Amino acid sequence: MFVAITTENKRSQAQSAEYEAKKAERIAGGKAEKAERLAREEATRAEIEGRRLASAKEEAKCKTDWQCWAERHSLRAILSCQPQIENQAKYDFRWTDSWLQPKFSRVSATEKKNTFVYSGDSLQLQNGFGAWENYIYRCRYNVEAENVDFFEVKPGRL
Repeated sequence: MFVAITTENKRSQAQSAEYEAKKAERIAGGKAEKAERLAREEATRAEIEGRRLASAKEEAKCKTDWQCWAERHSLRAILSCQPQIENQAKYDFRWTDSWLQPKFSRVSATEKKNTFVYSGDSLQLQNGFGAWENYIYRCRYNVEAENVDFFEVKPGRL
């Protein structure tokens, strides 16, 4: 009986040692996985920071070229100018722009820094008799204030 208990005890100790060895292996593996994950996260952070710096450099370079800077803000300018121009219609209006000819086909810089004039002639307004007349429109947009500080609509073509 003593031999059976000793054999059982040795078997139990062997299983316990094997369990502890596997546990230590899992812990070591988990630490390695955690270290790998942290390294990947750090690499991702570094890549994002690199992209941010490159974007900031590109932004600064664009800011020195008025055409690039005006183009970069053209969508905001159009979204701000268009409703004000449309509100000038006494009766009805229609835009005659297309994919090849945008609403605001021209842009120019002003003497004021970060202020651009967007203009075009893709607008028709209806008169009191129902006839459509072509119109020229101009809109001065301040990039820093992000607002329209002047606009005009008058009959004609550019």
